[in-house]
Amino acid sequence: MTKIQFMGRRNLLKLQTALGFGSTWGVIAIPPQFMPAGSFQKTSRRITDFREVTNGNDLALIAITRVTLLRWLVPIGNTTAPCTASTLSENLSCLRRLAAVAMAKPAEGSKRFWARLSLADLYKVVPRTGKRDFARIFETLQRRKLLTDVVRMPIRRDRIEVEKVRKGREALRSDIKLVQPYLALPDKFVGECGWRCLWLINTLAPVLLSALEHLYTTVNYRAHITRHAAMKHFGPASSEFLSAWKWFADDSQRALEPPFELRLKSQYKAGFNGKRSPLSWPPKALNDCWRLISLIQDAHVFVVGVSGGPREGEILGQTQDALVEDPSGWRIKGKTYKLIFREDGEQRDWPAPKMTVVAVLQQVKLAQLAQQASKSYGFANNGRNLWVQMPTQKQQIVGLPLNGLGGGLKRLVAAFDLQHLLPDDSIRERNVHPHRMRKTTGRIVGLALTNAVQVLMDLFGHKDPEMTVGYLLSNRDIAEEAKAVAQAQTIMFAAEAISHVDGLGGPAAETLKSDVLTFARLRGLTKLDAKSIDELARDRTEGGLYWELVRPGVICTKLPGQVGVCNSKQGAPDPTHCRSNCDHRLEMAAEKANVDRTVARIITHLQNAIADDEPMAEQQWRGQLVAHILRFKDVLAKWETHPLVVEELVRINAKKGSS
Repeated sequence: MTKIQFMGRRNLLKLQTALGFGSTWGVIAIPPQFMPAGSFQKTSRRITDFREVTNGNDLALIAITRVTLLRWLVPIGNTTAPCTASTLSENLSCLRRLAAVAMAKPAEGSKRFWARLSLADLYKVVPRTGKRDFARIFETLQRRKLLTDVVRMPIRRDRIEVEKVRKGREALRSDIKLVQPYLALPDKFVGECGWRCLWLINTLAPVLLSALEHLYTTVNYRAHITRHAAMKHFGPASSEFLSAWKWFADDSQRALEPPFELRLKSQYKAGFNGKRSPLSWPPKALNDCWRLISLIQDAHVFVVGVSGGPREGEILGQTQDALVEDPSGWRIKGKTYKLIFREDGEQRDWPAPKMTVVAVLQQVKLAQLAQQASKSYGFANNGRNLWVQMPTQKQQIVGLPLNGLGGGLKRLVAAFDLQHLLPDDSIRERNVHPHRMRKTTGRIVGLALTNAVQVLMDLFGHKDPEMTVGYLLSNRDIAEEAKAVAQAQTIMFAAEAISHVDGLGGPAAETLKSDVLTFARLRGLTKLDAKSIDELARDRTEGGLYWELVRPGVICTKLPGQVGVCNSKQGAPDPTHCRSNCDHRLEMAAEKANVDRTVARIITHLQNAIADDEPMAEQQWRGQLVAHILRFKDVLAKWETHPLVVEELVRINAKKGSS
């Protein structure tokens, strides 16, 4: 690695070719298979030509090639792995602008090119969000003695001893602005956008896809004449077909119309002045139908993005066979390049909820329709891409892979008229960037699950818990929100228990029944209404601060100052040591059927252990029987005449008598 800084043109070109970056001197060509799907596949993102900006200067091209190859091979920053191809592409773009500035500077010795520049010069041409990271490339290569020709920069402050701030004086503020991370989408926006997307997917899409499928099989595109003449015939013929199409939402012959305002302009009879009227129902122009199809694809993207949190490149790289079924349910597969230091990326998958399955299956039909339209127009845009471009502007792009998701999400917000639900504090909060869907998934999981970090690490493909925690903490109020959710959940469990108080089990059931009767008597009620149930639930849990879900169906009602079996002191309950005989244990009514089935299985295993003369297994199952048979009075009444249950009840009573 240390030899690269001394290599000349010939050896550098050999190494460049061996690494797969092409064999043209002064041109770095990243292979398509190295790059993620989407806009990174564009030629402008993959190929960087330094010949024009350097006027073919060999000294400049040698310096640029050395930095490029070292950047690809040497880990930079707090990592042990080299950079990804997409990161290299962004660095090459900055390197090209930096080289232009260096060419305008006077030479610093016969063999030094980057030394012409200072750190201030670098900061002027590199985007604000990547200044430190890009400068760290030269700093790391110099520190590791891999490159001597580097940008001139001062010693970093964190590497020298700095005097502590004296008492009574303010600390110096850094002049480097912190970049605000992408934030989760507001709950109100997700809800409003979500139900509109569901209407598009469940109601509009099946009817619209069916109409266009019939159109392209019924109306012939005259391929034997010029394309202009063919479209001149195809346009009126398609409009005639659409005007005769029956736009019904279902078999009830109910007219199809959105239950919300859809802000789209119609292309029907727009005229040469460009003035267009709002899109009316039903759509009369073929281009209007394709605009709606494009909006449906954007709705599919929103559902897939929020339900699993894949990155933009991972979504764009999905193919029409992305949906797979395994014993655990449906999953959607794709390819990731983030944190994967292999040229061809790595295959992975995400869980696919029911609505995601519906969206993806429908998106496959949509992509196939786009390719069918491409074939009808005389183009050969075939492929297996799941997300495709639409012929809203040009017919020749229909069916080609989609390059990005940001534009579609902006269209979705504009069409639904939901911009007012997005904060106007910064551009990152105003826009629905694809990464915000990922942050939204992280926030929802963080608020809903106690083991959110482990779940999100697996879902997001993170290697380090610190990265996952960073996602959660990017939401400034996540701690307060989590506390509010936990309190609301506690109140909900308590209200459910009070609503079904007659079917509860566990030692705490009688205490709660007595509290309910007393509360109703004080209110002069024979039966508690919803408001009274909520009031009592808040009172018993002290506003949701106490009561704890030990495991599904089991609640600990221990309050401050009370002693429990789990810890034998006046502290917080210990769920790992919860016992069925604790006075604070409450069994939810919904668990009664499960306990009954469990007792039946335990008795079967106990009978088998006795028949097989296995004393250790017998004692184990007897202990399990004692732990479960007393959980519900109804279950005990059902099994109390069984000989094995009678034996255990006698033992329990004997212990109580001796104590």
